[in-house]
Amino acid sequence: MGSSKGKVIGIFLCILLSPVVVWMLLWISIMVSTNIYQHNLSESGLWPIICSSRGCVTTSGWHKHYRARLVFARETKQSMPTPEEALTTLARQHLVDKVLGDSSITLGSARRYREEVLQAKDEEKIMKATGLNLNDYDSMVILPLLKQEMLRQRMKGETLEKMFEQLAAERKLWVLPRGLVWDKETAEVKQK
Repeated sequence: MGSSKGKVIGIFLCILLSPVVVWMLLWISIMVSTNIYQHNLSESGLWPIICSSRGCVTTSGWHKHYRARLVFARETKQSMPTPEEALTTLARQHLVDKVLGDSSITLGSARRYREEVLQAKDEEKIMKATGLNLNDYDSMVILPLLKQEMLRQRMKGETLEKMFEQLAAERKLWVLPRGLVWDKETAEVKQK
């Protein structure tokens, strides 16, 4: 009787844990890829890519941010960004978010800033310039901009670069993919 109960529990645990094991194996295959950004699965899920003690940046967020930067660079005839530059931006935003916690700057504040200060209300123009709808533009561009400026003023930083360097020196970030590292001195994601 006892051994059949143990077998049932064993089978139950195998069934319960098999999705976790599959997810871990898929995540590991992404992390050890020689070109993580080009990996077939990296865009399709919330795979952690940069983590701190307070959360992670995911590959799907990285892809979305990088695509928006590519569209903007193409529309404004600027040099094309690299995936590492886009990931640097997300890592820096992650640091700012974790320092500020629940700040007084909200998505509503970002929308008001976009409409009243920037006078940007035409979703079609924003979509053409960035590839983002208004809500995504507010949450991915305007909101981080306002939070960064608020933190820079609070820290009495001369520039955003100096502020990011200070944040990077004070806080630990782990870049999970093989071949990428977090440079604490410059607050940038770089290739090894």
